[in-house]
Amino acid sequence: MTTEAAATRAGALLGAVVFPYAVGRAEMTRHYHRTIVALTRYSPERFTHGALWTLPLSGLVVARPTRVGPKLGVLLVAAAVYLIWVGPVRAAIRFAAGHVVPTVLTLVAILVAGAVASPVGRHLYHMTDTGISAGLAAIAGALVVLAWRRDRHVLAVALASGLVTYFAYGLATERLMGVLADAEHLLAMGVGAVLELRWPAPPPAPAVPVVAGEPR
Repeated sequence: MTTEAAATRAGALLGAVVFPYAVGRAEMTRHYHRTIVALTRYSPERFTHGALWTLPLSGLVVARPTRVGPKLGVLLVAAAVYLIWVGPVRAAIRFAAGHVVPTVLTLVAILVAGAVASPVGRHLYHMTDTGISAGLAAIAGALVVLAWRRDRHVLAVALASGLVTYFAYGLATERLMGVLADAEHLLAMGVGAVLELRWPAPPPAPAVPVVAGEPR
């Protein structure tokens, strides 16, 4: 990797971390709260009533900017490794797909549940869902595939088994919103892994030519 490419990826990584936290902090202020909520506060109710922009924009804000839990911390590290390995474009595509696809699938499930008069479906219809964790989970799923391709088998197995176990435990023990979030995280990991599997593997680094007589 050239120095210029390394600097570009480091800058993209810094921006990817700082921006959603800055937006989350701004939402907590009186001056920007209403504007940011109007732009980023996604819920099935708002979306189906025409606030379509909230679906993509809800993935650009950290819901709790004053606290980084262990789950979000692991996902941030995984996303950072992936971005440094392959660059910001591939990472952004994985992030966007991991945020949008599980949210849309969950929306369909909530609407179906509401149509059959499910109390849970009606409750979830009004609940907000914002944050970067689903997008990061998709990048983590992509990293599992990429690490396996690069013969980092221990990293791939540890990351996949650790995150799947963590999210599955949440499905069994957390309250309704936590269960919904962990289901989206598992879906997002699958989306990221499938995208990575269907994307051509990054080419290996070119071999350095050895001039005759040079020490190896």
